[in-house]
Amino acid sequence: MGFIFSGGHKQALFALPACLLFLASIAFSPLLRAQDTPGANPGEITPSTEPDVEHQVHISNNLDWVPVDQLSVDQKTKVRSSCCGAYVEPERNYADANLEPEKASLRVSADTTEGQGNEATLEGDVQVSQGYRQVRSDRAILNREKRTVELEGNITFREPGMLITGDHAFVNMDSKDMTATNVGFVLHESNIRGEAQQLTRPQPNRIHVDDVSYTTCEPGNDAWLLKASSVDINTTTEQATARNMVLKVRDMPVAYIPWIRFPITDNRTTGLLFPSILAGNDNGFDYAQPVYLNLAPHYDATLTPRYIQERGAMGEGEFRYLSRTTESRFSGGYLWDDQGDSSNGRTYKGEDRWTLGIDHVGGKGERWNTLVDYTDVSDIDYFRDVDSASLALSSANHLNQQARLGYATSNWDLTAQTQAFETLILDGLEQYRQLPRLDAVGHYRFDETDLVLSLKQHYVMFDHSEDDIAGTGTPWTTDDRNTTITGSRLRMDYAVTWDKEWLWGFFKPTFAAKYIGYNLDDPLIHHSDETPDALAPVASLDTGLFFERTSNLLQGFIQTFEPRLYYLNSEHKDQSAMPNFDTSELTFGYYQLFRDDRFSGSDRIGDTEQLTIGATSRIIDARTGQEKIRLSLGQVIYLSDRRIALTNQDVQELTRDSSDIAIEFAGRFAELWRFQSDLLTTDDGGTINKASFTLRYNDYTDTVFNLGYRYSRRENVLSGGRFVRADIDQAEISLAIPLNANWRLLGRYYHDLRVNQELEVFAGIEYSSCCWRLSVVGRRWIDRDDTYFIGDEDLNHNNGIFFQIQFRGLAGTGQRLNNILSEGIYGYTPPED
Repeated sequence: MGFIFSGGHKQALFALPACLLFLASIAFSPLLRAQDTPGANPGEITPSTEPDVEHQVHISNNLDWVPVDQLSVDQKTKVRSSCCGAYVEPERNYADANLEPEKASLRVSADTTEGQGNEATLEGDVQVSQGYRQVRSDRAILNREKRTVELEGNITFREPGMLITGDHAFVNMDSKDMTATNVGFVLHESNIRGEAQQLTRPQPNRIHVDDVSYTTCEPGNDAWLLKASSVDINTTTEQATARNMVLKVRDMPVAYIPWIRFPITDNRTTGLLFPSILAGNDNGFDYAQPVYLNLAPHYDATLTPRYIQERGAMGEGEFRYLSRTTESRFSGGYLWDDQGDSSNGRTYKGEDRWTLGIDHVGGKGERWNTLVDYTDVSDIDYFRDVDSASLALSSANHLNQQARLGYATSNWDLTAQTQAFETLILDGLEQYRQLPRLDAVGHYRFDETDLVLSLKQHYVMFDHSEDDIAGTGTPWTTDDRNTTITGSRLRMDYAVTWDKEWLWGFFKPTFAAKYIGYNLDDPLIHHSDETPDALAPVASLDTGLFFERTSNLLQGFIQTFEPRLYYLNSEHKDQSAMPNFDTSELTFGYYQLFRDDRFSGSDRIGDTEQLTIGATSRIIDARTGQEKIRLSLGQVIYLSDRRIALTNQDVQELTRDSSDIAIEFAGRFAELWRFQSDLLTTDDGGTINKASFTLRYNDYTDTVFNLGYRYSRRENVLSGGRFVRADIDQAEISLAIPLNANWRLLGRYYHDLRVNQELEVFAGIEYSSCCWRLSVVGRRWIDRDDTYFIGDEDLNHNNGIFFQIQFRGLAGTGQRLNNILSEGIYGYTPPED
């Protein structure tokens, strides 16, 4: 039975053949090239017996392994914190140490030399060096007539980043036959060491190795070891074949492969990737076996047969294409005749289910650019039920389906695109499709006058599927009429700004004109105009001052005071006959105080006359210029009532005399601690409408700690036939805390305080060393197919245990666990190679 493996583990597998290939074809050949030595006659062997101390080959002391307590400060920074040491290459400080062998003189020395006829014997610390390549042995026999070289005793071969040792080696330079015994090797940067009983080269392009093994563990520790009875290497095809490959963990065989083929260079090769194996309470046993296809240097494919115990057989695939200016990926999955039930109670038994994804970026470094971001699924439950074992497909609540073509100049960005969103939320409204959208954005700055001219315009046609509400089969009714109007929109925003800045402040008046025009297929209810439009003049003034002083309380720090005023006047224009294709009210916060419109999207021009009063104070380290503390607060004073609203709920906000007070506080303490907080409160401070804070610690190596809370007051919404509180009131704590140099505790607790439900909880432990890594996590989480928690419902929790093991330098399983930890613990970094 034969297997062909490829993918992430091939790097280490070709390391041994590569080392032995150097030994066979390069390392010993200089011994018969004495003619390269200055002053030597062609065909003569003229070794020198004079010692050359600076070219001495360093003896391998425990394979160059240095314990961590003996490493220098600089060396320790390059070693993973969980390692107990490193392979450190001896320093090369002789004159031609950095030269390529072909460009350097050949130097040969020995304690004694004896010549008889065509044979010369060098004994006692035989040293051969040429540039960065070095070889030593106890004894060397050179036969000029037979053109053979024989090395005996404590053979050491060195090149940058590589050490090879052996007991005996024999090379025929004419036939290129070679034999070496008791071979050992080290790759310093990869932390790979290994050994082989015998190496032979029966043909110039063939190498055979017997009883070979390698690991990334330190000397004396064989926590894992990969062994093979034989390896055959073809240097022409750059392929190697191993037989009877066994993976041992603590001397116990855990995997056996009778036959395996892999590349001996960085080139990819067709073959099997490591499988994904999962088990859970919903789908049972889940096995996926990726097959990698190396089709060409610039494109490849991966096919993944998959079996899910509770659902049946399915297939997944991915095709990748790469060129100088483009990068493309096509992916998909297909489940035949689903035999399982959905986790949310709906059934898809007997149905075929599928997904399709396209990701493309083109025009890198060019004026022209292209983008495709497209994902589609057969049903809204596909990702919850099937997920993806080996492909990076989106699982958001809305799937983007976008294609864009752009052209950029020094002053203009021109784009043409189509875009739609597929809704995966139960009872969710389908989004409008933009078919197509044309944008032209111009920007000019006249440095001699500090004038900035902004020219923004777009034309877009909106379409909508009126067949049914997403995923329910429920037709639209006349109540949905205002949301399903279709037609085109032209939006133009032109502005000129005097952008004047000084060290002590800034002054930026802006005059703008904003235009919206529509061509609708049908007018809105109670309106007859199919081509409504509006043109509104907008004027604003943004100005502020910078004050600073040496802090009286904190020595070595500077305190700033930065008052800011922002006046905005946007004239009211009637927009009642205009639809709402893509517009919503912006979430109010400190930076919203200084925007020229309260809406996101382009269907409304906000009317207002207002004055924003704000101020920021910072504490800055005078030595480094680093900001340590920042406090900002501000409020909008409305000088007139607003009249433009999106919904009836917004109307009560239009007559307020002032906005909430917006406060932002951020700090950086003890270099590694950061704090961020935002608050919206009424004038009297009696009601908090929004609050959030996060406390984070990250030492950028092993330790991560996050504490967070967020609250947002919202109007009740209609969901499931009843009004539901939509307030957000959630708290979270997550961490990755080292217990010692090798063990790390992982966890997250994410809780909804409004409905008193756990959204996600997991806890686990992670072990990491130089040669292997283990992660085990127990997780409880919720998969929602709608937007809001009602509060008295029995939420469907999923439970699972996730396991991952990685042999460094070989491969790993359970990549999905890395994604869970990275998404759940902000700042978490897997201890990868």
